Amino acid sequence: MRATLEHANERAATVAAPADGGARSGREAVERTLLAELDDGDHVRDTSVVWGEVLASAMFEPELRDQLREASDTWSELVAAAIAEGVHDGSIPGDVDAHPSAERLTALVGRAQRALARRRRDARARAGAAGGRDRPRAQGVTTRR
Repeated sequence: MRATLEHANERAATVAAPADGGARSGREAVERTLLAELDDGDHVRDTSVVWGEVLASAMFEPELRDQLREASDTWSELVAAAIAEGVHDGSIPGDVDAHPSAERLTALVGRAQRALARRRRDARARAGAAGGRDRPRAQGVTTRR
């Protein structure tokens, strides 16, 4: 499980890195970095699934908790650095404290990821069920509506 999380984090880092590339301001870098985590691409969904599995396993494997904490801290530090850059370039108000703000933002995005994953899963289930209703029925098989 540890190696799987490491792979997912490395993959996420390569996807997130271009997210702030070309940003004109620290604020834009923050926005791009956070929104990249909510992308609908397969890479984001795959990473989200891995994180969900690892989070569930971490309840029973304390060493995974440390690895999760380190990964979360790394992500938060990246966002905090972008916030600090925004404070420096004036795109984020000067009274914003980068580290607590990054902690809150990354926590909110993580929560949004889980909610979106549930919605996507539910939507696929509904689409599958609806698709089954619309398919031609086997000869002699009827359903009641």
